[in-house]
Amino acid sequence: MTISEIVSLTGESSVSIRKGKKIISYDYVIVLKWQVVLGDADGNQVSKMEGKYELPDMSNDDEWNDWEVRVEFGEDADNLRSMLEQMVRTIAPKALK
Repeated sequence: MTISEIVSLTGESSVSIRKGKKIISYDYVIVLKWQVVLGDADGNQVSKMEGKYELPDMSNDDEWNDWEVRVEFGEDADNLRSMLEQMVRTIAPKALK
């Protein structure tokens, strides 16, 4: 899976020090375009799928596995959606963190 485009990244973040401890806070809305290319053992492209990935409320108040994830899929000519949906929802938030 690759991120092909950052559609939008909005929000704010700050760093402050209180009682000698660094406090980091952030609140973002992120929209990305992604694509997955599946290949065979010889490196030939077998299938390709594209879509959009949105994190509408990514903040330091929540654990990364509690972030809401919205996934849109493009054309699914090879019926890969269910497999890719699981991958996009579980692997991508860890990678973004």
